[in-house]
Amino acid sequence: MRNKYTIRLVLIGCIGLPFLFFQAAWARLTLEGYLLTALLFGALLVPEYPPVGTRWFWKAMLPIAIMHSVIVFGLVMLSLQVPEINRLPRMVFGFLSVILVAEWRLSLRIIETCEPRGE
Repeated sequence: MRNKYTIRLVLIGCIGLPFLFFQAAWARLTLEGYLLTALLFGALLVPEYPPVGTRWFWKAMLPIAIMHSVIVFGLVMLSLQVPEINRLPRMVFGFLSVILVAEWRLSLRIIETCEPRGE
């Protein structure tokens, strides 16, 4: 189990690595959105996923996907409105980590709420 998790994290990092070398404005925004999405859905929520293909899965994943899309859209809009913030990468990625943990905890709460009671 640990080996699969390590491989998954290495793949997430390797796929996001090329965005560090682009100097365009879109590259930073893409990296931020990618990291939030990949870490949330590819690393943090994997052990908590409901059985794929069941009604329970879709009841839980639909609100999580909508919430995640709103958060990423809000962060992109914030970065476009205040472009000076991209000069402070430690602050940006620190803020993203706080957002990621909050989103993860809320997603766990949504999965728990959607869980069937009788099983």
